Amino acid sequence: MNKDSKLTFITLWRLNDWGKYNRRDEALLSELSGRQEVEQVLHIEHISLRGLLYQTLDWMKEKDESLRRVYKCHTLKGWSPYPVTVREQGKYSIYSVVIPYGGTNPLLKKIGDSIVRMQYRAINRHVDRRGTKVILTIYLPSENLGKAVPAIKHDLLIADFEDDTAERASDPARREWIIRNYREYLPLCEWVFSNSASMDKKYRGFAGQEIALVPNGVDPQIFRVNGNGKVLAANGRKVVGYVGIINREIDMDLVLYLIDCFPEVDFVFIGATAKERSRDMRELTEKFVNIHYLGERHYVDVPAYLAGCDVLINIKRNDNTTAGGESQKLYEYLTTGKPIVSTPVPPADQFADLVYVATCKERFAELLTIALAEDDPRLREMRKNAAYENSWAKRADVILCRVHSLLNDDHKSLGTVAHA
Repeated sequence: MNKDSKLTFITLWRLNDWGKYNRRDEALLSELSGRQEVEQVLHIEHISLRGLLYQTLDWMKEKDESLRRVYKCHTLKGWSPYPVTVREQGKYSIYSVVIPYGGTNPLLKKIGDSIVRMQYRAINRHVDRRGTKVILTIYLPSENLGKAVPAIKHDLLIADFEDDTAERASDPARREWIIRNYREYLPLCEWVFSNSASMDKKYRGFAGQEIALVPNGVDPQIFRVNGNGKVLAANGRKVVGYVGIINREIDMDLVLYLIDCFPEVDFVFIGATAKERSRDMRELTEKFVNIHYLGERHYVDVPAYLAGCDVLINIKRNDNTTAGGESQKLYEYLTTGKPIVSTPVPPADQFADLVYVATCKERFAELLTIALAEDDPRLREMRKNAAYENSWAKRADVILCRVHSLLNDDHKSLGTVAHA
């Protein structure tokens, strides 16, 4: 690789949710976009035409200003024939590949495929390849890789193998399809990395290489909040907070147990509610006066809510629903310095000196009592320092180092990266 060559990173994300949560893929691209050797970054999502129409309606109906700005960006990237710039310096762009037809009619399918190919050509025209090496990062599983990977011009194909989606699948047919997706695309990648060490043990044979560990991280600057943040009311009661999508990964039995054990404590839940948990949350808020569900919030507003809590909790199940993953929220919680109580899902086990880790609901209640009474400035600073040591900047350093190595035809393995 010429030392004067610039890098362009293109990410094929598997969902259509850019901008709401600052997920791993977005955080890494954001960090890379600020590097001198990076010419541009492009985040690509696929969406059906029907999904785009619903997304446009979401923008029109949304009342929360932060979320409304996100839906506006989604709408623009969906209807625009070219990538939409979302950073002032012009290095970070987003784009939706709209799939107009997903049925089986041969003629309509042919027309739809032609429209999709036109969109991939638009991406290639957008990327200035003069003196630039293009790194295409895929996230598995995705049904769109078969058309996207060959169509998008690139110099290097890598995979961020985030979360063991196959292990989490409850439907056998779905799980079988995911495994096929892994088997088909992992061997095509010149480098595969993951946020979980378990992925290497389980899928190294699929990839044909060691799956490197690049854990999740955090941008500590986002969570630096002055003052007390947003609180429910000045009622003198302690506040325990949880932020994240409320889905089947959440241990609702644990939630019920805690709310019942601590009637003098306010429990605040922030995040979108998956369909399978909507009834649970509604019944809890109707039955108990000390649980408050604030709904979905944009990630830029989350730090102020965290600052208004006394203790932060992670209540995800430690089973197949969280297999092969790592809780990004733990890193975000650490930036606040506040006491944290968590089930044993990674990376809580790696921060056992900073996080109260409970293996059962009774122990969780005991540790929550201790956390609510904690008053240790030294522990608070240690948590903040741990967050700085696990920044997205450090994760981007690892990725850039490996990419430069591969582009220079140096295929020596980096091995396992333990909280680099």
